[in-house]
Formats: sequence, structure tokens, C-alpha cells
Amino acid sequence: MRGGWDVQRVGPIHGRIESEPTNVTLNPASNHRLAGDSARVVELAYRDHAHAVWLRASSICGPDRAADVVQEVFARFWRAPHTFDPARASLRTYLLVMARGTAIDVVRSDHRRRLRDEQAEMARLAPGAAEDVVEPMLTAEATRRVTQALAHLAGPCRSAIETIYFDELTFAESAARSGIPEGTLKSRVRSGLHQLRPLLADLDDCDPTDRAASAAEPGVPAMHPPKSPYPNHTAPQDRATPWTTVQLASRATSSRQRRRERLSTAIAGLAITALAASGCSNDSDAAGSAGSDASGDRITIVTTVAPITSIVANIVGDLADVVGIVPEGTNSHTFEPRPSVAEDLSQADVIYMNGLVLEEPTKRLAEANLADGAEIVELGSLTIAPDEYLYDFSFPESGGKPNPHLWTDPTLARRYAEIVKDDMSTRDPSNADAYAANFETFSAIIDEFDAAMRTAFATVPVRELLTYHDAYAYFAQTYDWVVIGAIQISDFEDPTPGEVADLIDQVRDSGVPAIFGSEVFPSPVLEQIGREAGVEYVDVLRDDDLPGAPGDPEHSWLGLMRFDFVTMTEALGGDATALRDFDLRAAAPDMARYPQ
Repeated sequence: MRGGWDVQRVGPIHGRIESEPTNVTLNPASNHRLAGDSARVVELAYRDHAHAVWLRASSICGPDRAADVVQEVFARFWRAPHTFDPARASLRTYLLVMARGTAIDVVRSDHRRRLRDEQAEMARLAPGAAEDVVEPMLTAEATRRVTQALAHLAGPCRSAIETIYFDELTFAESAARSGIPEGTLKSRVRSGLHQLRPLLADLDDCDPTDRAASAAEPGVPAMHPPKSPYPNHTAPQDRATPWTTVQLASRATSSRQRRRERLSTAIAGLAITALAASGCSNDSDAAGSAGSDASGDRITIVTTVAPITSIVANIVGDLADVVGIVPEGTNSHTFEPRPSVAEDLSQADVIYMNGLVLEEPTKRLAEANLADGAEIVELGSLTIAPDEYLYDFSFPESGGKPNPHLWTDPTLARRYAEIVKDDMSTRDPSNADAYAANFETFSAIIDEFDAAMRTAFATVPVRELLTYHDAYAYFAQTYDWVVIGAIQISDFEDPTPGEVADLIDQVRDSGVPAIFGSEVFPSPVLEQIGREAGVEYVDVLRDDDLPGAPGDPEHSWLGLMRFDFVTMTEALGGDATALRDFDLRAAAPDMARYPQ
């Protein structure tokens, strides 16, 4: 068969031979095709490396899911063989790097699905949930009030809210139907919500965690069940039960009523989030929002990893639309955005990314879809000069890529925020004073957090870190910690047995009671090192996956840092009371969209 595959021999890669033997479609749902020579390359790659890819995937996500990873890896290679550069690495290394990233994404996806299943089961088993008739009655009254309040809105705002919350159109679909720019539509929705808020003020009297919320829209905070961001610490049952009861009650309502509930939740969440974040009166908050909506030409900001999205949101608040594009829990080093992300990028006025060679696939897609007048701003690259770059275990200087994780050092995260403040003040001078005020508030919060960090760290007997992913190099330099090793080396291969033995000896000699893995990067090697060195293996550190869910106080750059530093301090024998007591808050309402 000339230039084709023996599909049966290929195993888990599902495909078919087209009528032309020199063209092959790998996935029946895909339109990607390759010429016969390229197909032959992929066939040979599968023959020589599929087993190694399966072994790598199996070590991360288990043998049952490894076959799916193998299929995805070779499907991606099939669709884009040009992404392999033999000058940078061998084909096997290239495929194994892709397998690791894909397997990690599978683990994260399975974990999130299990959490959703557990929450659904909790709802089903909630004591007295089936007999609870009070909550549905309250919910029905709330939806009736929302319907009445909508009648007070001007036509454009009311129409915008109805298409989003009742017709269930996306912003893009609603804008196309109305024949107006998407930014204008979002402004009308936000303006309408602010007008509805005083009409429905008494809906704010109950705890927002007692309301079930549907999927969040950009610019509208979502309410989620309370949960602790710390390991081995669960939320009080008396707070979890009302949420599951309301969730059960909402299932019994009509689809139209559920959409009204979603709107009432959004309005209440908007008010509570804005007040908690600003610490100001309703009058001052409304005035700030009115200034934003009055412009009629809102700036659209696209961001990459979630910590950057959160930092940007602290500066711009609800004065611009902030859209994150890198899903949380994804390996940002290897993340390749889907083609649909190009639409978000093409609508951006400015794209804030980290830089320092962290998001290269995303950067290439952004450059290819950049609108006229739009710019890419690399915050990390503007924060430090080349002579300040740090190279280490995971990012050796020979590879030409410095360690890009500046945001785990709060003093550098402050500089990120300052760059955003200065840049947005130039782009949107009418709101420059608001951006400056938000930055001053954010800077003061960082100063307070810095003091709590130093208080907690002073109680840690040995401030030495062995991690899987070296995301703490700049942090360690600023706060007098020592990173003694990182298992994830630059080519994403596991260390050799000799290197593992050296690390075991180093951990024993250091006297540290714990070593750290990552929730995003599972590492059997670190687990082995911890076991053989006789220390605890803590596998929950995060570098860009925010705790909690969008709308939770913990779901922020600050919440991420507190989570990591509490985890590190307590695992190494210190007292994290100062960090646990630190009040998580934002400098401005976080209206950003965080992809999950």
C-alpha cells in the first residue's frame, strides 16, 4: 500500500485510508491530512517509539489512560510534524516531552472530573435535601424579583442581559445577532447588572456560598461551594450542606427558572465581590463602574497563565475585559493553544504574557492573529534584565531559556503589576487615576504579605527545597532559601539512577524533613527519593494553578502564594500562623475569565 499506514499494526492510533493512497486522515473527526511521505515518517516513529511513549504515559497517568495519551501524541505529530526540530532534541525526546505534558493534562482532567462526581454525590446524599421545600420557594421568589427588576432597565441593557442569561447565547453569538461589537455588548451587560443591583439589594443578605451558580461568564463572578485550599482540611459541614441543598432544588426547576437563578446569583456575586475587594461604599464602587461603562469603548486584555491573569485583574478591576487563555492545571511550558484561542487573541487590544520563553506556542499564535494596533507585552522580560536571569536544574544556561517563574517572588509580582498599571494608563488615560490607586492598594497588600512570609519563614529550621519543577529560584534568592535540586531537568527526561542516588544522599545530608512535588507534575522519582531518604513527600505545590474556583478568595495569585508558602513552611517544621492569618483580599474586583 503506497505511502499509507497498516492501520491494524498501528494499534491505538485510530484512522482510515482515504481513496487516494497518498493521503491519510488520522482522526475521522479531523480535517488534517498529510502527504504520503509524512505519513511514512509518522508510521516509522510509531513503530520505533510508541512503546516508550506508552511507558512514559503509564508512569504518570496509569496504563488504562496511557493508550489515550499515545493516540493523542501521535495524532499531534501527525497533524504538525513540522514542530519537531531535530537540531534541538532527538525524536524520542520530543515525543516523550509531548507524552509527559499530555499525560499530566489527563491526570488533571481526571482529577477535576472526580471532584465533580464527588460533589454531585454529596448533593444526592445531603441530609434532608429531598424534603427541603423552603429553598425552592425562596429561589422562585428571587427569580420573580429578577424578572420585575429587568423591566426597569433601558432596552439595550435589558436586551443584552436577556440574550446572555435567558437565550443562553455566548457573547460572540449575541454580538453577532445584535450587530454590535462584543466589547459594547459586555459593557451593556455589566452596566445592566450594576443597575439591577440596588433593585435587588436584599438578595445579598444571605451568604453567597449558599447559592448554586452556573458556569461563569466573562466579567461575572461565579459562586462556588466553600472548600479549604489546604491539604487534609475540609470545609465545615454546616456550610457545605446548604449549597448542595440549593443545587438539588435547582434541578427541579424549569430551564427558564434556572437561567433566572443564574442571573440573580451573578448580580449578588457582583455586589459582594466588589464590596469585599474595594472596602469602599456602594457609592464609590458604583461611581468607578459608571466611569468604566460610560467610555463605551472598553479595552480587551488577553492574558496567559492564571497568576498573570489575577495580577492584571488586581490593577484593572472592572475597567477593562480580562480574558485568560491558558487553562489552569495545564503545563504552561508545553501548552499548545487550540485554534479557537485565535479568536480571543485577534480581539485583544493588548496581550500580557510572561515571556522569558515560557509561552512560545501561544506567542506564535498571538503574533499570527494580532489585530492592528494591538501589542504583546512580556511582563517577565520587562521585569528583569538579562544579567539578572537565573539558570538552574530545570533551566540550564546551555539551553538558552532562563527560569521564567518570577511571579512566585512577590517583590517581582509587584513589578508585573506596576508594568500593567503604566501600560494601561497609557492606553486608557481616562482611568489612569483608578489604575494608580489599585496599584497602590495592591502594593500595600504585598508589603503586608511580605511581612507575614518573613515571620513564618523565620520559624523554619532548614530552608532548603527539593522540588520536581524549579519554580522558586527567584523566590529563594529574595527570601534566603536554597533550592538544592529539581527533578525535572531541561529535556523533561527523568534523572539517571546515579543522579537519583546523589539526590537521596543530598536530602539525607541536608536534614530537611520533606521534599516537594507538584500537583501539575506528578513525579514517581521524587516519591522514590522521599521514601529512600526517609522524608515526607508533599505533592501539592502549584506554580500557576490557582487554589479553589473562580470567585473564591483563594482563587488568586495571592491565594496561590499563601497556599504554597503555608505548605512549605509547615512541611519543613515551621509555624505558618502568620500566613494562615493573613487576610486574602484583592485591590479591585476580579472580573477576569479563567479557563478551567
